[in-house]
Amino acid sequence: MLEVVANRSAVASAQKRFSDALKKEPSFEHYRTTLGYRGGHLKKATVYWSDKYQFWHTHKVIESDGGDRRHWNAFGTEKPEGAWSRSITCEINFPVHGPNWRVAGAILKDKAANLFVGHTGKIGGGTEGVGKALFVRHFKGTFELAFDGTKEIRIARVAALDSPHFLRQLSNFVQEVGRIKAIARGEVNEINLPQDSEDSGYSDEFEGTVNRQGKSIIEATYDHGTVVNQLKRILEKKGHRVSNTKHCDLRVIRDEAVRFQFEVKTSNDSQNIYAAIGQLLFHSSHLQHRPRLILVSPASIGEKERKILAKLRIKHLAYEWLEDKPRFQGLSFLGL
Repeated sequence: MLEVVANRSAVASAQKRFSDALKKEPSFEHYRTTLGYRGGHLKKATVYWSDKYQFWHTHKVIESDGGDRRHWNAFGTEKPEGAWSRSITCEINFPVHGPNWRVAGAILKDKAANLFVGHTGKIGGGTEGVGKALFVRHFKGTFELAFDGTKEIRIARVAALDSPHFLRQLSNFVQEVGRIKAIARGEVNEINLPQDSEDSGYSDEFEGTVNRQGKSIIEATYDHGTVVNQLKRILEKKGHRVSNTKHCDLRVIRDEAVRFQFEVKTSNDSQNIYAAIGQLLFHSSHLQHRPRLILVSPASIGEKERKILAKLRIKHLAYEWLEDKPRFQGLSFLGL
């Protein structure tokens, strides 16, 4: 289980690394703009925007009316050009010290002292219905438990601070919050099939183990959203109708039926492979016609696992990293 980082200097150090990762990325350029928020505006704010990652960021230490001091990290998805005000898509704020769950963000650490960014799902905005309940209902990412010294907190994964894919993970979270808020505004319609209500009741529990290189596998799981979103974009570009559910990473819909079902794993260890097999079989068992089941994972899997997949008629779609994006090998061979 991850632990919440509460020490003042440790939080400040993590915040500096967080901000530096954005400022040192060449694709980020600084702009001066006005930021709009519920109840007011912040004029002449300096923000850093990236065309590559499609979000802007700004940070400062602020104090709330209740006296809570926090590292304020605001993000938006509109390029800050022109004179008009920009709305804030989401905030990932960290209390200056100590656990404080009035603040939605948290710095987390594992047993090897690797650092991660988490979010409780408490989102705000001027639209009726926007809040934690909406986030929990529609968030397509992963929740996990973190210990704050006195109790366990259910928290959404945002990004692994030490990962080479940190900015892509962060971008995925910001875009996901934007999508959830768009649902509240009635701008996004999710694809729901009649049988979706039956697709419930099973989720795998991840235990933080260490691979042969000594790097925490927990860090790799933060790439999950990046892999799913990239595969979704590729399939949509090919003209496929794509959706997902709480228990299904990705699926291709044709004639109101699921034709392809994907389960994405970011590690090829046996625990993840066997979990993927169970999820694919379990979450397709209620369908009238079995879709093509596809396990998506890093390039190489063992001979034993390949034979098991073949016997169960589950296909394997491999990917490898090209800079900070996954590249998939063999989509055409799957009929996609």
